[in-house]
Amino acid sequence: MSSLNIAASSLNDFKWEYRIVVAQVDELSLGEFERDLKPQLSQLSDYRLIVFAVLDKEIKVYGATFEESFDSEFRASLVKQLAGKEVALIGFDGGVKRRYGWSDFSWEAVYFLIDTMPMRQAELRSRDL
Repeated sequence: MSSLNIAASSLNDFKWEYRIVVAQVDELSLGEFERDLKPQLSQLSDYRLIVFAVLDKEIKVYGATFEESFDSEFRASLVKQLAGKEVALIGFDGGVKRRYGWSDFSWEAVYFLIDTMPMRQAELRSRDL
């Protein structure tokens, strides 16, 4: 998958262009998170997903590269979307579609939920034309 090169300073910069998965990850679980994500990388572009792994001192990004580093305000806005959970799916409209604990999170669940969304249905229909 080719990485997108994006300039963004807030979550609003992604509205109507990308869906976002935000995951709160610690240093110990980062390797496991990346192992689980690796087979999904080819699907990120199909689902127009960018994944942010929020660690204590940095943000890792999958599915895109950014022209600038993220400031603490951007990091805080990502953490706010989690609302006490470990993973959040943010839709094209910028709203949180679902928050997951690690026990109920799977990439299949994320894809299933996205596939039920009206804009995803429209994307799939336009491909069939």
